[in-house]
Amino acid sequence: DSTVADVTIPATIEGYPVTEIKEIFKNKTKLKSIEIKANVDKVSTEMFSGCTNLETVTLGENVYSLGVDCFANTKIKSINLGPNVSIIYGAFNDCKYLTKINLPEGLEFIGSFAFSYTGIEDIILPNSIKCIDNYAFSGTKFYEKYKDNDFFIKAISVADIFPNSKSCFFKCRHTVIYAVDYF
Repeated sequence: DSTVADVTIPATIEGYPVTEIKEIFKNKTKLKSIEIKANVDKVSTEMFSGCTNLETVTLGENVYSLGVDCFANTKIKSINLGPNVSIIYGAFNDCKYLTKINLPEGLEFIGSFAFSYTGIEDIILPNSIKCIDNYAFSGTKFYEKYKDNDFFIKAISVADIFPNSKSCFFKCRHTVIYAVDYF
């Protein structure tokens, strides 16, 4: 129903576990909140893309896969990710209101454009990160927050930390990244 504003994806339907949801909510502009229960482990490509009024997302702890552009162009302001999430290409692309995200220890991969053009100003990278793909943080607001505060401005050689991700901070002048045990 395109008029429903709040949706809960149940853990089971008629006794069968719900493990994946497809893009049935794409472009549902009335949708404001979504709760995904424990059995769901995959959020499919473009699942909530274009849900321009979606502000609140509660992910179950079993979610490990976020599909391409699954939350792109929404009004999500913050989100907590479960311990097994792998962020894939563009998961939060163009979420201009997204300013806070908790990345769990255990996260190993942040895909291309995962947080591009978001409102993220700070981010703590867990020790488990092995790869940050190209343009993962392109067009973010890091620079605006810290441009006048030399204490927080750090020159980071991304190639030294993540050798295969030379352009992950494209268009992020004076990027501030707190990477535990890297400095």
